Amino acid sequence: MIALKGTCRHCDKVYYWTDYKTGLGKTEQQLADMKYRQTHCKFCDAPGLCVEPDEETETGKVYAECEKHAADMVTGLIKEMMDENGGGVGIKLDSHVNSCRSYCPKCGKGPLDGATGMDIDDPIEVLKRQAREIKPKAGDVTICCYCASLLIFTGDRSNLGLREANEEEREELLKMKEVQFALQTTKNIIAKD
Repeated sequence: MIALKGTCRHCDKVYYWTDYKTGLGKTEQQLADMKYRQTHCKFCDAPGLCVEPDEETETGKVYAECEKHAADMVTGLIKEMMDENGGGVGIKLDSHVNSCRSYCPKCGKGPLDGATGMDIDDPIEVLKRQAREIKPKAGDVTICCYCASLLIFTGDRSNLGLREANEEEREELLKMKEVQFALQTTKNIIAKD
């Protein structure tokens, strides 16, 4: 969630509210409602509402402080992991979208595009591969950005699918600090939204 301030250009009313921070996991109707709230005055219903982060009210200050605290925590965890691994985190999030268009087998949301497939390996090996794209392949791990489930890619690179990690895979994955970190980060993002 995010704290916002709206100023109407037509009736000059100023008001504050909290709203979704992103559209992740929202229905088409929720997205339409969010867009409408952030573009139309709640008093005169005129379009062209000027919206900015609320930095004035107590609620806005609390949200800003929570955001700063979360960012500091994530930065601290990344630094700690890099220090433990000799400078490399050992996890690389793919910076591309590939042909995976499956929906999460647990929550049913999506389609998930495979852009968050994790390259879990020795930090030095991950750093060596940074120069080239690493596309997920069958057996690679990802996390659903809607429900934070651990998922495994299936199929081949031209036709990727997803399945939930079984109990044995889940136990092994949760022993890895990199996976714990990525999972917690995803849960924090979902919770803030």
